Amino acid sequence: MVTRGIILISLLNSLFCYSSINVIVNDSAVYPRKTVYATQNDTITFINNSKNHKEYYWCEIVPIQLDYNKSNSDIFLKPDNIQYQVVKLNDSKTLSIQSPELGTKYFACLNKSDSILNSNIFFESLPINMIDSSLIIQLVVRSNDTYLGYVTECINIPFVLPPVHINGYGHQTDLRIGTDCAELAIYGKRRQGYKIPYCGPFGIIKYLDEIKQDQVFEGCIVHFGSQVSVLVKDNGVKNILDSEDILIQAYITKVNFISYLNSGFYKKSYKVYKWKDKYVQ
Repeated sequence: MVTRGIILISLLNSLFCYSSINVIVNDSAVYPRKTVYATQNDTITFINNSKNHKEYYWCEIVPIQLDYNKSNSDIFLKPDNIQYQVVKLNDSKTLSIQSPELGTKYFACLNKSDSILNSNIFFESLPINMIDSSLIIQLVVRSNDTYLGYVTECINIPFVLPPVHINGYGHQTDLRIGTDCAELAIYGKRRQGYKIPYCGPFGIIKYLDEIKQDQVFEGCIVHFGSQVSVLVKDNGVKNILDSEDILIQAYITKVNFISYLNSGFYKKSYKVYKWKDKYVQ
């Protein structure tokens, strides 16, 4: 188990390698490198230009879902220490990712003697790609430039209740460290440029208009009371929420696509909303 202090020392030891890493999306170099935005149709290439690149591993760093629930805690506003697992990929000069999966992932170039690499597990409350000297790159992949497309950037991030603001960095959901149900729905609008505050499943209603249950559409908000989901795919009977429909959901596990049937809220009472017209483009 590695703590943040060890992480910083470890990353400082590999700083020279970071300065020689290039990131290419399709044919274009991308700066800054700490967060790279892409779509599913892109090819992302990480290049280690250091002469001794064989001393390094390209790794994926995977957030692990634990019980990040502070709703009944006296440390309500303190960010959780998120657990991460380090997965070795290869020691080649380049790491190429074609047609990347939707959501947020982390990739790193780590020395083979690195304490993070050898421990496999570490904990961190800060955004791991933004820590000074970090060799970790956050890759954020969306399906398209629509509201729903931006919401898909949150696939794979842990469910945190509630996500909070981290001093000096920003809100955990904006940083794609963790989110809860309503903040997931709000994230897409914030990525579109709307200044909607993160406000929970009851606060979000202020920014919505209720619609009839036979008027559901892809991108509408399905509100179960204490839980909020977004309809991604209207399968089955059109304009009706049924078992075959697909939601994007932050609930207990990492953000993922799930059928209404398996959502944990099937046949429970709900209301359906759309974003107020002034938040639609």
